[in-house]
Amino acid sequence: MPRVLVFAAAVFALSGLAREAAACGGSGPGGTGMCALSEHEARLPVRVGASVGLTDTTILFGEGRRAAMKRTAVFGSFAMPVAPRLSFEAALGGLASGELRTPTRAVALGPGLVTALGLTVRAVEGRGRAPLVVVSGTFSSSFVRGEDARNVEAYDLRATVMVGKTIAEVVTPYALGRGFGGPIWFRWDDGARVQGTDLYKYQLGAGISVATRHVDLFVEGAPLGERTFAAGLGLRL
Repeated sequence: MPRVLVFAAAVFALSGLAREAAACGGSGPGGTGMCALSEHEARLPVRVGASVGLTDTTILFGEGRRAAMKRTAVFGSFAMPVAPRLSFEAALGGLASGELRTPTRAVALGPGLVTALGLTVRAVEGRGRAPLVVVSGTFSSSFVRGEDARNVEAYDLRATVMVGKTIAEVVTPYALGRGFGGPIWFRWDDGARVQGTDLYKYQLGAGISVATRHVDLFVEGAPLGERTFAAGLGLRL
């Protein structure tokens, strides 16, 4: 937690050096990302992107059942403005590799399909000394094949807040917080189909995005709560 606070303080300290800008961003399952906009651009851009996300978390299935889950997934995404500050987003991804480890064995996961739909609003423009604030909500679903037909089915609703500052209209460091939750189904070691949920229903982390007029890229990590690392790039149309 202290590292996140230090990072957030540094972001605000840099605000006095930044030129006026606005921000775009998203919160799909492949990561967030923020990009810079000139203050003369009134609308968010149309954006297509690709990203990779790594997740390490713990799932509780009730009655003392507890499992560690790791997964690596790749995503394609599309974002389209529906209002000057509001953007609709869709993502489609596949599980590249994964593992769900119960007390008795490790179950290999994959392949799998992940879909997501969401809305992102640019809540604070970031002009002058004000920070960039982007808020988004996302609904995602996933179906992943498991070893010995022990498949994983999950649904997730999450809200994300990102706070950052664009420097020289190109580089945007940001802090992020997410809250989420939803059911997960899996066949346990005794053959019973059980329903679970995440032990950690939050993420706290930070990232950095670099954007030109047409291309942006980001790297971010969340070491607190559900642990994640994500990186991606986008083409702004």
